[in-house]
Amino acid sequence: MTNLLASPWIPTAVLVLLALAARLLSRSWLAPSAFVALLWSAFVWISMLAADYPIYASAIWLIVLLVFVLQLGAFIGESIHCERPSRMIREEREASNEGTLNRRVLRCSALLSIIALGGAAYFVFWSLRRFDLPVSLISFFELGHLLSVQYAEYGDIEPWLVRLTIMWVYPAALLGGIAFASAASRKTRLLSLWPFLPSLLVGSIVAARSGVLFSFICWISGYFGLRNWQSNGRYPLFRRRLVLVLAVLGVAVVILFVLVDALRQSGDEQTVELALDSQRFVKYTFGSLSAFSSWFHQYAPGNSALGAYTFGGILELLGMHRREIGLYENFVTLSGGLETNIYTVFRGLIEDFTLAGAVSINLVVGIISGMLLSFPSQKTWTPIVFGSAYYAFILGSPITSIFTYNGLLLAWVIGALVLRSHFRSAGIRISAATWDNPSSAIRIRH
Repeated sequence: MTNLLASPWIPTAVLVLLALAARLLSRSWLAPSAFVALLWSAFVWISMLAADYPIYASAIWLIVLLVFVLQLGAFIGESIHCERPSRMIREEREASNEGTLNRRVLRCSALLSIIALGGAAYFVFWSLRRFDLPVSLISFFELGHLLSVQYAEYGDIEPWLVRLTIMWVYPAALLGGIAFASAASRKTRLLSLWPFLPSLLVGSIVAARSGVLFSFICWISGYFGLRNWQSNGRYPLFRRRLVLVLAVLGVAVVILFVLVDALRQSGDEQTVELALDSQRFVKYTFGSLSAFSSWFHQYAPGNSALGAYTFGGILELLGMHRREIGLYENFVTLSGGLETNIYTVFRGLIEDFTLAGAVSINLVVGIISGMLLSFPSQKTWTPIVFGSAYYAFILGSPITSIFTYNGLLLAWVIGALVLRSHFRSAGIRISAATWDNPSSAIRIRH
């Protein structure tokens, strides 16, 4: 009986039950209560099945607690704000606003992508001059190894102009996802993928996957945020097209891992060997759960860091805390010798606000999410911005808090400004329409 209770498979099964229960109650996988349980049950199950490293049941039970508290808060939020906008109002606003919304966010996304692409191109030539390399494809491949060594030894080394330009890829990706969700043609959908070009270029230069991953999180969270708003919180997530997208994404992740690994290990050789180390790939992709499990197994309550890990970028900008590469100085060695300092978002929350504080924060986030996302108001841009931020936070939670990076925070600042501008101008157009046609005013104000 004791061995059974110590098995991590029991809390893992509980996570699945929480996800299914939330889906039945909320009727959408994009509901805040269902989405967090879906992602974490999938991540834990895959981690347990794919990897051979030890995972303690206590850590999985803690994840169950934090997920359940967030779900509880979401249901409380739904009961507080239970008014759902009528379907007629939603259709009126979609007909009036969606075309102009797509044009505006697509233009902004394209402009920011061009800025980021210019910064990435400048970074290539700056790096070639730094290492005294000729302009050639072989030199480009060598940069991945050389810069990854420099980053490991010195931290950020790129000039301020590069950092000032490539950070715009994140707001471009967020707006690109919103544009894709509101697109009416294939051409528009293809244009909304522009932000991935500069992120892939930078990722190839520095032989790093994080920038591409965070760009994708911004993009897909923008897509989910608008889809949830369009459907009044009832968007059916699993469709045939989504399964295809997930399959393509899986293949792209494997290709990216192989390419970046080859660039990092190329050294001074003139050839790049492309080969998949499956064991290393699995541990890199799913090692954060084992790292968090090992940390929590030895956890001893201490002084709270007051946001140093969850919001490390802001505190570093203010000169209050120096953010480490990967957030933490100490590493955990997984089976097979691979080291990692990625511990999921939960270690940061606990170290920042204590265990009780992390539980309280999840409850508050759940309440706000339930109020804004379950029945999102069609009259304001707030549910789109908050919804996309919520989905991004949950999608990045198996790795870390994505809002510890200032470039990612910038994405939601720009997103809020663009959407606010659109809704203000759209409100003026709708008001003018109702003045000309009093009968439409009855439908809109219903």
